[in-house]
Amino acid sequence: MIVDRIRGLARVPGSRLRAADENFRVHDARQRKVLKGLLAEVGIIGAVLAWVPDDMARAALRSSQDFAAWLAGYDGPLQLVDGHMRAEELKGQAIPVLVTDLSRAEAAKALATFDAVGDLAGRDAQKLAALLEDVGRGAEEGTEELLAALRGGEVGAVDEGKAFGALPDGEKPGFQKLTLVASDAHIAAIREACAVVIDDGRAANVSSAVGVICEAFLAHG
Repeated sequence: MIVDRIRGLARVPGSRLRAADENFRVHDARQRKVLKGLLAEVGIIGAVLAWVPDDMARAALRSSQDFAAWLAGYDGPLQLVDGHMRAEELKGQAIPVLVTDLSRAEAAKALATFDAVGDLAGRDAQKLAALLEDVGRGAEEGTEELLAALRGGEVGAVDEGKAFGALPDGEKPGFQKLTLVASDAHIAAIREACAVVIDDGRAANVSSAVGVICEAFLAHG
């Protein structure tokens, strides 16, 4: 039988949740807007995942038969495995947390693989289309952006003024809209590569970063 490592559900202040230094996921402004939209429309519907970094407290948790009693006697931090962005956005209120008895090594493995498993999933296009038809449109801007992306439509119109500044028409560069349909794993890889290019200062936004990556690939074969 597979071991259940979750010892209990706690609701704790955001100040008790500690981010993992090894967390490699980068959450940009667009993703935060989507999350805020979903929180505003639906609310909190999932707990973040954490482990106990204090060795003695973790040992006590493993031997305890009463999670509530253990929690009442432990006032130390809980270190996140999953839910870093949610914890940041909800830090002003109590946050539901699934507390595990993972070891440091196990927590590191979970941090590396927890979301990656979901990224490998494919999609049934017909079922998704039917589900989205039932869902309708989002009331919040961030929610509608996500739903539009799932529908395969345009996430938003290009504002030429914001994109190119106040340039004379004769000097305005040409541009085209491009919609990509790819697996979750490939989208994650694209986002990660774009983040590297932007952080290095080789591009100012995701669109430019994609162009830089493609140019580099063509140059080096």
